[in-house]
Amino acid sequence: MYNLQKFRLPYRDDTAFSLLVFCVLLLPITFSLFSYENFESVKFSLFLILTGASGVAFFFKQTKEEYSLIRYNKYFYYLFGLLGFWAILATVFSMDRVYSVFGFYYRYTNGLIFYAVVLLFAYLLVNLLNSERLEFLLKVLIFSAVLVSIVTYLQSFGWIFYAGLDIGGIFRGPSLLGNPNFSAMFLAVILPFTLYFISSAKLRGSKIYYSLSAFIIILAILLLASRGALLALAASVVLALLLLSIFKFPKKVFYSFLLLVFIAFVVGFYLLNIS
Repeated sequence: MYNLQKFRLPYRDDTAFSLLVFCVLLLPITFSLFSYENFESVKFSLFLILTGASGVAFFFKQTKEEYSLIRYNKYFYYLFGLLGFWAILATVFSMDRVYSVFGFYYRYTNGLIFYAVVLLFAYLLVNLLNSERLEFLLKVLIFSAVLVSIVTYLQSFGWIFYAGLDIGGIFRGPSLLGNPNFSAMFLAVILPFTLYFISSAKLRGSKIYYSLSAFIIILAILLLASRGALLALAASVVLALLLLSIFKFPKKVFYSFLLLVFIAFVVGFYLLNIS
């Protein structure tokens, strides 16, 4: 009989960190059919709820159980303070303070509330992360990126679309971030981490999983056809190959990644031509 204990969430005893994990997992893939824009409202609400709950759990644990904080350079907090001060200053002198505080529908990332929650999110990461937890969060992000990529394929061939989503004049599906450019840039940022896990994984099954993930992500970026993301993809590939060369990884890793990129580009351009 299988031991179901091993399928339980790691770090589940740390409520604050577990909530951040769910935030990182769910934000890229969450959408709703009950709002006009389908994406922004539900993602922003989820970000507020999970980050706020994580902050409450963190500060409660800190005072009651003397949570051991990781020490960081004080200039990092100076940067936090300057960003927060600039956001407050922009709100005070704004011509429309209501929009400056809450953002406007549906671009909540322009508001003071968003900046405040981002600073809280970053503060929690600074105080909760160590190298093992960082690797775990990156694995979660790769999993989310694979899901975003799969939806990209389905939308590119017209197999699924969201009810009520206006795609007039857009030949590319928005995937799960509501805009093909946003989805493509998210995938381009995650791609280099797959190379790290390909080179560091000990098990053959893990290497295969991360190699397939890299292939799926590259292919999805090509199908989304975002010019900015394609430039980021090219930069990521060049940087990855340089790092493989500089740090003298095994040649099979270097050539395997190069072959993976080449195959993904060939397949991607072929699908673009027939879709």
